[in-house]
Amino acid sequence: MYLPWARFKDSSVRRAKGFLLPAVRSDRALGMVVETPYFLPLGPSQDLVLRTGYATREGLLLGGAWRRAGISSDYRVEASATRGSRTRADGTRARELRGHLSAKGAIGLAKGWSVGWDATRASDASYLARYGLGRGINVLSQYGYLRKRGDRLNADLEVYGFQNLSILSEDDRVPFIFPRARLRWNSGPAVFGGRIVAVGDALALAQDDGRRNRRLSIEGRWERSFPRDAGYVFDAVMRVRADAFDVRAGESDEPISDRRITRFAPSAELGWRFPLVRRFADGQVVVEPVLQALAAPEGLNRDPVPNTDSVDVELSHASLFEPNRFPGLDRVEGGVRLNMGVRGTYQGMGGLVARGTIGRVLRLTEESDFDAHTGLADQSSDLVGEVAVRIEGVGAGYWSFRRSPAVSGVRHDQLGAEIRLGPVETAFTYVRLHDDPTSLSTASSEQVGNHVAWQITPEWKLTGYHLRDLGRAAYSSTLKAGLGLSFRNECLDLSLNFQREPTRASDIPPSSSVGLKITLLGF
Repeated sequence: MYLPWARFKDSSVRRAKGFLLPAVRSDRALGMVVETPYFLPLGPSQDLVLRTGYATREGLLLGGAWRRAGISSDYRVEASATRGSRTRADGTRARELRGHLSAKGAIGLAKGWSVGWDATRASDASYLARYGLGRGINVLSQYGYLRKRGDRLNADLEVYGFQNLSILSEDDRVPFIFPRARLRWNSGPAVFGGRIVAVGDALALAQDDGRRNRRLSIEGRWERSFPRDAGYVFDAVMRVRADAFDVRAGESDEPISDRRITRFAPSAELGWRFPLVRRFADGQVVVEPVLQALAAPEGLNRDPVPNTDSVDVELSHASLFEPNRFPGLDRVEGGVRLNMGVRGTYQGMGGLVARGTIGRVLRLTEESDFDAHTGLADQSSDLVGEVAVRIEGVGAGYWSFRRSPAVSGVRHDQLGAEIRLGPVETAFTYVRLHDDPTSLSTASSEQVGNHVAWQITPEWKLTGYHLRDLGRAAYSSTLKAGLGLSFRNECLDLSLNFQREPTRASDIPPSSSVGLKITLLGF
């Protein structure tokens, strides 16, 4: 016999203040940690949670979270503080006030306007990792925006700040952006059968070492597609872009002097694609060869313009057909080149979906704006591709790769799989880089990870994960691992977790922690 049921909020029930269930965990750095949260409702749409904890090796831990939700707004503030021990850069150890503050919010205004912010700051670089609030974070960001969204016009006014948490980079190189303004307008399909798009971007950037960089970029483009009766499609794009830079060198040792630089970068693109469709009784296949011929002036990056937003460049299946593979505006991809490749999809019975892409880039001249590690330095680029398969209710898998004709061995391999077998779900990932895809490092890396979840009963669940570095040690080394057991029903959510995260920082010892958390659930 089946009896339908439903649950919903009861507006007559008042939220009550009081202590919530405590959380207990054992940590190698902090010792035994007991945390008792106190819930305080401040009205129908806001509340406050105060957290008081004690660590046997560090003492009193304080924290709290305030949140408020409105019809067109949302706010959240979190903070923590303690007077704990810290190992400084010179090796001395002392107790000092440490903590963090995080604020996030968004407000919807009239006529498509909105304002928001997302900012986090910590007292020092190791605080979040040492106290279990965020391991593996190298940079904290502070971001605010004023935004307009419309059918034809989009506008953004943004402010960025950053806090460096990595010991591998210099604090005086961390930028502050105030402000960045972006404007994008499109005409719609009204000009010679195509569309005109105008984009403006203005940025002011400063660094603690005295460097200043102001940039203004304006781009206009006309784009149109020409479908033919035979089934193939021509895509035409004409671009005109002008950039202006005002550079102040400050105390930098780089060969950049105070100067004003202008750059004019016109470009043209003609693309051809031919989607071929074959239908079967149990599905269909789409195979689409793609060719893109692009032309732009060479030597657009010869002037000593600081590169602040175009450092991380890598040829991949995702960027194969991009007209400009530099992610920012400080660098422009020039020269005559041909993007060529084939992409396809298959949709079958039983929820089977597969897709694939393979291709490369050819250049007319040997001159290139890219470093060797990007895969784009030679006239014939690395070969890139991806294969992905998904079966509904069973699992999924993917393989992306990059192969170089000039370098023996693997440039890049990334594999992953998710499999569901009854109550067991497992995920596997493997990444191998011949060298790092950014110019910040050239170290090879190889990692493998797996995650397993076993739904023992409808209430009980066992989980485990393991991430291992295969390249740094003779027999590899563990990056992080964990094991968890949880119970959940209509009234109670209970979890017992063990986590292990080795680290090499002086103030962040390897972490081994055991935690017990109990949460009462409402109907």
